[in-house]
Amino acid sequence: MLIARRLKAAGVTPLASLEDPAMKDRHLRDICLSWLPLAGADKWEVAGFSGHAFGQKDRC
Repeated sequence: MLIARRLKAAGVTPLASLEDPAMKDRHLRDICLSWLPLAGADKWEVAGFSGHAFGQKDRC
């Protein structure tokens, strides 16, 4: 698994959940994106980080 290998190469002991072969990079991305609003980011900031865009009706 890519995440666990990178952490081990850096000398970091990964959490057990990162050793799970089902855990992928996209899961960490999804977690980070879901926590952005909890940290106060608005939908435009989240869209910027995620690479998504809203339709014209949202640009009011």
